[in-house]
Amino acid sequence: ALFLVQNDSTLGYNGSGDPATFNNAGTFRKNTTTGVTTISNNTFNNTGTVDVQTGTLTFGTGVSASGAFNVASRANILFTAGQTFSNGASFTGSGGSIKITGGTTNVSGTLTSQLLDFSAGTLQGSADITGDLTWSGGAWIGTGLLQHTAGTLKLSGSANKTISRADNIGSGGRILRSAGTIAWTGTGKLLGGDGAGLDILSGGVFDIQNASTYQHNGSGNLPFLTNAGTVRKTVDLGTTIFDGVVFTNLNRLEILGGDLSLINGGGLANSGLVQIQAGALASAGSGATSTGGTFDVWGGAQVDFSGDADTF
Repeated sequence: ALFLVQNDSTLGYNGSGDPATFNNAGTFRKNTTTGVTTISNNTFNNTGTVDVQTGTLTFGTGVSASGAFNVASRANILFTAGQTFSNGASFTGSGGSIKITGGTTNVSGTLTSQLLDFSAGTLQGSADITGDLTWSGGAWIGTGLLQHTAGTLKLSGSANKTISRADNIGSGGRILRSAGTIAWTGTGKLLGGDGAGLDILSGGVFDIQNASTYQHNGSGNLPFLTNAGTVRKTVDLGTTIFDGVVFTNLNRLEILGGDLSLINGGGLANSGLVQIQAGALASAGSGATSTGGTFDVWGGAQVDFSGDADTF
């Protein structure tokens, strides 16, 4: 079945009795008009396909979905008011955008993305996500595991991003685990707390392309970065700072340009290879240990550890 939207109006609730529920097991399609169509104050359940070919479809209401969301070039879908994405949900398209701009997003099962952008609100739950997506703002909280199995996850923009537990327990916070590529760009900080952090698997890459800061947000245990793949600083944009981050390198840390500075506890535990081709690796009051690991420092590059006990 097809529900075809060819206007820029609102599908809403008139205030009488209980709000309505829209169940889509077929195709919900917007085309023809290029403005904004809004679904507000009703529950929208999608087990079929939402297909936006022109303009913008805004969900100003709760969404529950295990189906598909697709956008054509220059078309947009916005989730603004709380959404639940469960096993089988997908976010696809070319040249358009699908963006989460508010509310609490609950995830579970296996999700697929070509262009989903999490820009605001909070994310909870555990899920496997395959494909390309963007984290440009908001908080990923709770005790769950978000596993990025393939593709590129971009941490971008000027807004800070928080990964933590956020329930006053102080430990056992959320884990972002990646076997794909995490590309960290933009000026926004990555704020971690409650023992939450990043886990880079074998074959995974954490590509640092900025001069921003990954730091403890002051809540509970220190955040972590555990690397069994490759952590790489690739663009010479000054100094990237790990402030109070427990950094464990089990495989490869590569500095190809710019500086990486470790400060205020946490430190670096290295049992893999640290290769500094250009720029510098610095640790001030943080500490470093290398048990069976290797430091490969090229001509003109530097290692500068001070202010705490360093063991090699």
